[in-house]
Parts: sequence; C-alpha cells; structure tokens
Amino acid sequence: MILWGFGSDRVELGAAEARECRHCSHRRPFRHVLRYRFVHIWYLFCWVTEKRYLAVCEVCCHGVQQDTREFERGLDRSPIPFYRRLGWLVLLALVAIVGGACLLRARREAPQDDAPQLAWRDQLPAGSTRYLSFSRT
Repeated sequence: MILWGFGSDRVELGAAEARECRHCSHRRPFRHVLRYRFVHIWYLFCWVTEKRYLAVCEVCCHGVQQDTREFERGLDRSPIPFYRRLGWLVLLALVAIVGGACLLRARREAPQDDAPQLAWRDQLPAGSTRYLSFSRT
C-alpha cells in the first residue's frame, strides 16, 4: 500500500520593518513568514510544490507577498527542513541501491558458460539436407 498525500507548513523568519498595512490602514510592525506546500510518499519522501515569502502584519495577520528569488538571496540557507526539501533524493537513492543490488544478484546467479560459442551453421544437425552450406574452394 502506498501512502501519499500533501500538506503545508509555515515557518516564522523573524521581524521585518514597520510599514503601512493595507488592511488596517495604520503603520504596523511586520514579520517575515514562509508558507510552503509539499507532496509526500509515506511521509518520508517529500518535495516542495509551492513556496511563498510573506511580510505579515502582526496586528491583523494580513500579508504582502515578497519576491521569492530576491528574498532567498538574502538568506544563508533554506528555512525548509531537509526531508521536506530534498526527501525525493532519498527515494531516488533507495531505488538506485535496490536496483544495483538486484543487478549484482542476477549476475552472480547467471550460469557461467566458458565454452566457445558456435556459429549458426555448426549448430545444424549433421547430414541435414534442409540447410545448404556453401564454401569457397
């Protein structure tokens, strides 16, 4: 049974500058927030499908979306946990390991035939009139 699904999470990134809030129409303190969505298989193998950086008003909780690329340039590392960001690489590595192990096992169990391979005409029954053999003299 394959258990798959999707989810979302929110990461608080700290205080932002105070600015005019469009919703409450006052100058308010804001904070940076990352909201992201992800898909998972067995809750282990995840990948992010959407991420949004927001500046959220601390009073009314309404936010303004920030440019993702510009915001990520200012970050030292990604705030999304490793298993949610790159969990699909773990799945890929497991598939490669299992596939490699199966190939190695198949090679070990394959019969080792050291006898030389015969040409097709050498495999014909002796005295066969059905097949004609021409040779150069």
